[in-house]
Parts: sequence; C-alpha cells; structure tokens
Amino acid sequence: MEMINRILGIESFLRSWSVVPENPVSFPIRRGATGHRNLTGAPQAPAVTLGMWQPQFVESLETGVRDLVLFLIRRFSCVTYSSCEGHVTEDGSAVLCGRNVAILCRDADEHERLRCRLEAAVQRVSIPMMFVALQVADNVLETDVADMRCLDLNFVPLTPVPEQYFAELELVYDDLLRQIEHC
Repeated sequence: MEMINRILGIESFLRSWSVVPENPVSFPIRRGATGHRNLTGAPQAPAVTLGMWQPQFVESLETGVRDLVLFLIRRFSCVTYSSCEGHVTEDGSAVLCGRNVAILCRDADEHERLRCRLEAAVQRVSIPMMFVALQVADNVLETDVADMRCLDLNFVPLTPVPEQYFAELELVYDDLLRQIEHC
C-alpha cells in the first residue's frame, strides 16, 4: 500500500491543532470490517486529517494506535497528522500494512529533539523482536505551502502472517509506551 504524504490546507490544519474551533465541521467517520477509520471504512478510502481540538479527533483514531497518539501529544506536544493500527488483507490471510504514527515537526529543533527521544525509547524496548521492527524514519510532508519535515514511527511487519505480527506487535507497543514515558 503506497502512502501519500500530502496535506492540502496545512495552515488551516495547524490552526485547528492549536485553537479550539468555534464551529467545528463534522465528518462521517466510518469503521470498516478490517478496522480502517476514514470517510467510508474501506481500506483505500480517503481519510480526514483532524486537529486535536476537533470533537471527532479521538473517535477518528484507530483503537490499536489511539493510546500512542494521545500519549505522544500529551508527552511531547506533537502534531500527529496520520496514524494506522495495522491491518490485514480482506480475507485475513496476510498483513496488509503495519502500525505507524506520523508526526509533523514545527521546526528543525523539534525534529531533532523528537527524533532523539523516540530513537532512545525504541532502543530501550526489551521485547525480543522476530516479527516486528521498530523504526523512527525521517520523512517529508508535501503541503500546499511548503514541504515540511516529519517523523514516522513505524512498527514494520517482518512476517506476512497476521497472528505472528499482531501478537508480537502488542508486546512491543506496550513496552514502547513505557519507554517513551521515560524520555
């Protein structure tokens, strides 16, 4: 699955991140059979990027990644613009995509500080990993104003077998949350 790393209306999004909207727009967030939360619930459907003060923000987060997204926001004042709990194919036979959180960095200092803290937390995860690889990756978010630096926290599947990936993923995820707490 190709990730499109682009947001139109970035200035409006960043305002909605820091200011409680007076008349928030409501979106039809749907949860599909494989857990996708977006406009229709389908795996390839368009998603809406919501600011943290938008009333549907928490509802729009997939269950398997919600705690991490909210913790990153509280702990580091991160601007998260995309996340995924990880999904299987429609027939459940393979891992379609791994869990991830995308963080928009406001400036170079924030980018470096967050990268160092997240990499330190990843290094301290003590769960032996055979089916999941933790990765902090630099990325670029294309916007209608300018390209912006961002970080992706990825739980990369090292197996196509859902039972192996998701069983280990939950252990790694819980340990990473504990490690981030100490950053």
